[in-house]
Formats: sequence, C-alpha cells, structure tokens
Amino acid sequence: MNMLTKIKNWIKYLVRPRYWLIKLDIDYHDADQQILYCTMEILKKFYNLQTSELGHVDWDFDEEHRKVFAEIKEIVIWWRNYNIYKKHLYTCPIGIEEPDMFYLFTEQYEAEYKIKYLSYFDWLDTEAKIDAELDAEAQVMLKRIINIRPYLWD
Repeated sequence: MNMLTKIKNWIKYLVRPRYWLIKLDIDYHDADQQILYCTMEILKKFYNLQTSELGHVDWDFDEEHRKVFAEIKEIVIWWRNYNIYKKHLYTCPIGIEEPDMFYLFTEQYEAEYKIKYLSYFDWLDTEAKIDAELDAEAQVMLKRIINIRPYLWD
C-alpha cells in the first residue's frame, strides 16, 4: 500500500461515522425480530459502505476474502428479498373475503365461519407455512453472519 493510499484511508477513517443507530421501521417487533432486523441492517450498511468509495477492505486480497465478500453479498440480497416478501405477507388477496375477527372467537359462529370463509382460512394456512419457512431461512442467515463476523471490521 503506497503512502497516498494510507493517508486517504486514514482521513476516511477519521471523518466517517463509526457507530450507527438502527431505526426499526416495522410496526411491531418482538426481541427475535429486533435481533434479525438490526443484524441484517448492520450487515447491509457494512456492504453498502464496502461497495462505495469509502470502503477500504481489499476483498480481492485472497480467495478467502473473495468468498466472504460473496457470502456478504448473498446475505444482503436475501435480506432485500425477505423484506419485500414479508411486507406483502398476510395481505389478503383480492377476491378472498376476510371474516369479522370478533365473531371468529365465539363458538356459535365458529363452524359457520369455517365453512363460509374456507378460502380465507386456506390462504391463511398457506401464508403461515410461508412465514415459518422465512423464519427458518432467517435463522440460517443469522448463523452465516456469525461465521463471517471476524471479517466485518472497517
């Protein structure tokens, strides 16, 4: 690394904010969702920084760095797709009538509602299965981030 590059990196290091606040832009969040969201947002910000002019890690240094950077990119792309899919999950499609949830919890109407709103409950079961699959994928992605954590310094 030549002297000019060292000076440039030193200046970037001094002027760039090093600590970020993560703002949760989801309406309701349990601790498990906070962990997922914050971890993924930190990785996304790290990736965006490394792909900008401010990034200073040489990801082409060796094969190991190239693999880690490919892993980071893959997780970030997954996170973008995950957010798009989660945003539309449980949004009732056109043509399926939603029942009044108040009556759902009364025994008198339960059997009648299950018959009348069969397509709604089928759709809801499908969405719940997809949601469970997404949660399983998220668990795998968090573990992948743990494996690459030593490379996430800037």
